[in-house]
Amino acid sequence: MNDSTHDRQQANEYSLRKAIATDEQAVRALMQLGGMGLAADWQNATVAVDSNGTLIGYIRIQETSKGPHVAPVAVMPAWQGHGVGRALMQAELEQHHALKLVSRGDAAGFYRALGGTEISFDEISGDLEEDCEHCADRAACQPVAFILTLEATHG
Repeated sequence: MNDSTHDRQQANEYSLRKAIATDEQAVRALMQLGGMGLAADWQNATVAVDSNGTLIGYIRIQETSKGPHVAPVAVMPAWQGHGVGRALMQAELEQHHALKLVSRGDAAGFYRALGGTEISFDEISGDLEEDCEHCADRAACQPVAFILTLEATHG
């Protein structure tokens, strides 16, 4: 990491906006880094961009019969730990007031730090629950279902 990148991260110089058509390649690359595919409705998302306009984070909310679900949130590795994921989650919580999600791997600690509460997989959208049930990596992934509420993050 060069000094100017480090300085930008330290200053947290980034902003959030709705995804636009020209974000597709960067969103696709970010999803690949996280071992995820690109959702067909990826444009229905909020992105974080650095001061140069480079995409550094992404969150998509999937509306389901069981409420809004995060599917997914991802942040470029160089920007992890600098508040980008927290800012993306907070922006969506302010709009939706409650979000459900399934964490993978080490991400559970991040969601707990945001005030997330573990819930039963029965409370998660069937599509997301089914993805976990049939996943060959379930044991390594150790998925945990969460709900985050606006009150918990402000309280």
